[in-house]
Amino acid sequence: MRLSEDKIRQAILHPERRIRDAAVAYFADSFRSDPELMPLVIQAVDQYGWERGFQGRDFVRRLAQTETTLRWLIDRLRERGQPRDEEEFDFTLWLLDGLVHTDASLLKLHQEEILALEAVDEIAGGAIEERIDFLSLDPEDLWNELEEFREERRFDDELEEDADFADRLVEALGRHPGIHEDQILEILSQEEQADSEESAQWLDHFIVRLAGELRLAKAVPMVLEQLNRDDHAFYRDCIHFFVKIGTDELIDTLADGYAQATWDLRLAAAEVFGRVHSDRSVERSLALASAEEELETRCLLVQAALRNFAEEAIGPARQLLLENELDPGLVDVRYYLVTAATLLGADFPELGPWKEAIEHDSEFLEQWYAEHGPPDEDDDFGDYEPGYEDMDDYEDEDLPPPPPATIVREEPRIGRNDPCPCGSGKKYKKCCLKKEAGEEWLN
Repeated sequence: MRLSEDKIRQAILHPERRIRDAAVAYFADSFRSDPELMPLVIQAVDQYGWERGFQGRDFVRRLAQTETTLRWLIDRLRERGQPRDEEEFDFTLWLLDGLVHTDASLLKLHQEEILALEAVDEIAGGAIEERIDFLSLDPEDLWNELEEFREERRFDDELEEDADFADRLVEALGRHPGIHEDQILEILSQEEQADSEESAQWLDHFIVRLAGELRLAKAVPMVLEQLNRDDHAFYRDCIHFFVKIGTDELIDTLADGYAQATWDLRLAAAEVFGRVHSDRSVERSLALASAEEELETRCLLVQAALRNFAEEAIGPARQLLLENELDPGLVDVRYYLVTAATLLGADFPELGPWKEAIEHDSEFLEQWYAEHGPPDEDDDFGDYEPGYEDMDDYEDEDLPPPPPATIVREEPRIGRNDPCPCGSGKKYKKCCLKKEAGEEWLN
């Protein structure tokens, strides 16, 4: 039996940060639009402080905001102004992350006040304005914009700012169920035929994301065929797609094909089982774990059931730990086991010692990799803590720089729909943006 979601919500206020992290991750990682979550997060931040509130920080963008919680974000940003040190800088970024990803229709009601905030720089302000502008476009205009973007960017996969633009287009299109489903399926079918052009594959991300936003279950077989790519970001988009589909039928499809699946698909299945919270996910993941001979994937399957806070997972997880020598995969199992057992009220002889041991997981991992060789020489285990998409979103280049005295943009941002700076009178996207993309490709 799984723990009730009411009890998991209340665990966001638990005295132990590890429990708070697991509780908020349960909802954020499943893309749950639940207006009751953010008020609890705010209460936890007020009660425990910003630094001690939560280990992971990226979850805020996936929480639904209300008029009340949006007001809290605005007021905190107004109070803080420009950040003065690294701690303030991190908190300001977190507040901005929640603000920028608030539902656009709610942002529109407070647009003038938000854009006047000192902490809202040109990049954040531009993103907010663009999301609000997309509200006024009909579905056909949005689709044409996306198609135009895909054509323009077929020879250029480096412009991060334009990738953000496409993400916002996808989000806006997601408001219109049924939009161009046949075209989306056709594009995914074409990509499935293996268009090996690297920049074209970069554009596939946005179609998979759109299929997820539209909950387009018909696309499942096509997305499954593409999981063998050596592309971490695309792989993550596929996971998000499966989680947003999230039906028992999807779980059965992944489980039924598991025995003959590639390694990548087995890993994906385990991750999806852990993020689609249902009795079927627990049942199928534990059944697969009992038959799995590979220790690493067996650990992931048991973790999936534990991430569902399922009582049935306690016994298999404990057995796994008792029968095998501790390694990084089993460290994660132990972490999730102790967390789930704490909330479920389960008890077993090793619970106390294992609860103490997880406080030293980072030291164990550092020593283990020193003896066995690290998976990546750039890995840093000093801040190790599971619970947020296996830390998929945390990369070195994403870490904030030291806080500046003021936030300054060296060159003015040119929006895709702004007049082209060359003076042609055309929009930038119709003029020099295309030329620059073509020149970069030729070079």
